[in-house]
Amino acid sequence: MISGKQLEPLPYDPNVPGGSNKSGTTKVFPSEVLTDKEIRQYAEVWARGAPFKETSKKGVYVADASDGSKVTLRSVSSSDQVTKARWTIDIKGNPSLIGITKETIELKFR
Repeated sequence: MISGKQLEPLPYDPNVPGGSNKSGTTKVFPSEVLTDKEIRQYAEVWARGAPFKETSKKGVYVADASDGSKVTLRSVSSSDQVTKARWTIDIKGNPSLIGITKETIELKFR
C-alpha cells in the first residue's frame, strides 16, 4: 500500500518482457496512479527518514538509512524501455530483507 493505494507487482512471465523477475528481487508495479512525489515519499519510508542526496549522476539520489541499509532512488535505468519504469528504488542491506535475500531489491514504478 502506497499513499493509500493498493498496488500489486506485475507477475514474472518469461513470455512477457518488462515484468518482475523470476528470482523475486525485482518487482515492477503498474503505478501510473502514483505521483512522483508519492513514489519519493515511499522511498523515504525505506530510508527511515535519512535525507536523499543527488549523486554525480543526474536523476540518481542516495540515502544511508540508520539501520545500515542503502536506498537509491533513480529516474534512470538501463531497462526503462522494457519495464517502462519512471522511477526505481534500490534497497541494499536492509535488515528486514536480508532473511529473504542478500541481493539488492529493485522496486520499479511505471
